[in-house]
Amino acid sequence: MRDSIQAVILMVGGLVCFTLIAFDLPGGFGQIIEVGQANNKFSLGSFDWNLYERTFWTVAILGVINWLMIYSGDQNIVQRYASARSMREARKATAIYSAIALPMWIMFFFVGTSLFVYYSTFPDQAVAALEADQVLPYFILTKVPAGVAGIVIAAVLAAAMSSLDSGINAISTVSVIDLMKPHLAKKRDDRYYLLAARLIAGVVTIIVILGAIIFSKIEKESMNDVSLIVTSIFGGCLMGLFVLGFFSNRVDGKSATIAMTFAILLNIYIGLGILGLLPKGMILEIHKYWVAALVNGSFIFLAYTISRIRNSKPKNLGGLTVWTMSKK
Repeated sequence: MRDSIQAVILMVGGLVCFTLIAFDLPGGFGQIIEVGQANNKFSLGSFDWNLYERTFWTVAILGVINWLMIYSGDQNIVQRYASARSMREARKATAIYSAIALPMWIMFFFVGTSLFVYYSTFPDQAVAALEADQVLPYFILTKVPAGVAGIVIAAVLAAAMSSLDSGINAISTVSVIDLMKPHLAKKRDDRYYLLAARLIAGVVTIIVILGAIIFSKIEKESMNDVSLIVTSIFGGCLMGLFVLGFFSNRVDGKSATIAMTFAILLNIYIGLGILGLLPKGMILEIHKYWVAALVNGSFIFLAYTISRIRNSKPKNLGGLTVWTMSKK
């Protein structure tokens, strides 16, 4: 319920910003379209197949990988599936979210284009010194009526904190339930595990805050770009692992482990090259966004090939893959 209210406030806030911009501009909505087209603001990017540039295909492939990784293996999302009253309700919620998410993203991208047109028409020295991600908050604080601006900013902060606290809680829960209880600290009382979860949550919180400070200080195109790069480089082969788990009844644990080892080594090698820590002749010259595709693709190919060579086939897969799910 809380997340739904936040989403509604964000959408209303975006519409308020767009309305204020359109009414302030001499040419209104038509000026936004005209200036945006003249400056390629509605372009989807180059459709050339180029591993070295941020083309349409580069971003689209990373987007699909990122989407699959989040909605198949992210604990924040999975726990929502698990808490649904039935499979039908979980599917319905996923479909509704998917139907809302794309228009919402398009709306905020369009708000960004509207801001570009607005400050091109009404130049502001303060805006010229801001990063791209800071322009919308600046507009909200300076142009949106005080009460509405406060609600929108509060909703943005609440949404960010909601995602962060869910992630921190998931990390502490997984660490205690999946690592400490069965392996690292067996047969302890609940008080011990509760204190451990709180300690892990505190440490992770400090790491998150430090990471936010570092990312805010480094030179970057935008936080969206930084997010995509981090996802691509540090996402590993989680998406490939879950895709194989859902769609293959051939790959067993040993084959997946061997393939994962090679995939992680490939990930480390490419990451070191991107960070400039390898000799120039050893660096694989690709765009940063392609790391996730190469790592996950390599993992899927290796895991399936190894399982075929070993002629392995896992047992007891009932209900775990699309091929063994109950028809009912």
